[in-house]
Amino acid sequence: MSSIFTFLRLPMIGLALIGIAVSGYFFGKSQGVPSNSGSVFAASMALDTAARGKSLSLATGVIEVGTDALYSLDHLTGDLTCWILDPRNGAVSVHFRISAATALGITGEADYVMATGYMNFSGANEGNAKPAQSVVYIGDGNSGKAVGFVLMYNKQAIARGDSTGGELRLISAMETRGINSIRDQGK
Repeated sequence: MSSIFTFLRLPMIGLALIGIAVSGYFFGKSQGVPSNSGSVFAASMALDTAARGKSLSLATGVIEVGTDALYSLDHLTGDLTCWILDPRNGAVSVHFRISAATALGITGEADYVMATGYMNFSGANEGNAKPAQSVVYIGDGNSGKAVGFVLMYNKQAIARGDSTGGELRLISAMETRGINSIRDQGK
């Protein structure tokens, strides 16, 4: 009896894998996921990461497909810096800086946290400048305030290594405490 199950198990595993591949292919097509090759498993995706130390936070974010940025937040000064990496060699091509402390209204000690997120801005171009596809969020645990920044950049100026071709811009400010919100209490 066990030999019959062993014999049947192999085709069933194969059918399950084919089913997963086909459903993944159609799910990707319905979600507009681009395919990099003929494989049904090929998908284009960007991965962001963040890390925090005592006095420095780092996070990555996508500027556009093929161009990545490293965001750093200095906890001692409150300065947020965006380093654009050259996709040809991985070296820093330009960087931009803004004071997150000023945007948060911090005058004393801060308890910073930083994260990045993906944003597809539509119709937000300003001449040759367009917004990056990532937003960097900075929060302060002491005040409960949070802000979001986006890099407005000129692709041609960045390619030339011209740091006047962009700026970090404050796009949102939030209060995380004292918000009157309604939630399901399970009643």
